[in-house]
Amino acid sequence: MSLEATIAENTAAIRELIAAIANGIPTTAAQVAAVAAEAPKETKKPTKATVVNNGASSTQEGASPAGPADAAAQTPAAGAVSSPAPAAASVTYDEVKAAILKLSQAKGREHVIAALTEFGVAKGPELKPEQFAGFIAKSNALMAA
Repeated sequence: MSLEATIAENTAAIRELIAAIANGIPTTAAQVAAVAAEAPKETKKPTKATVVNNGASSTQEGASPAGPADAAAQTPAAGAVSSPAPAAASVTYDEVKAAILKLSQAKGREHVIAALTEFGVAKGPELKPEQFAGFIAKSNALMAA
């Protein structure tokens, strides 16, 4: 497989993930981690490109140049601040513990184990901080079901 084909495949996967998130479709941290693990490490200096986000354009460092058809699919560069990131960073393990306890009391231990398994862990303390928000969302979804 050529480098260009690999990049095109990864780009397609990232665009699908962006579309899923934009449409409110729940995604697991494991899915996000799988896409991130497949992404190649950047070896070239980032370029500047105009990024269109919700109708407003701005110049972002590290964004890839794209044609007009791709402009709507672009997102801010990794170094840019986006709305979901601050929420995920503000979730503490104490909130995760509370979600585990609440789910266990509402639905039972088996639901807690199933939710933790989706994140690739057996116990709450094994969750990584970037998984906290996703786990809490999953826990809330299981309680609502």
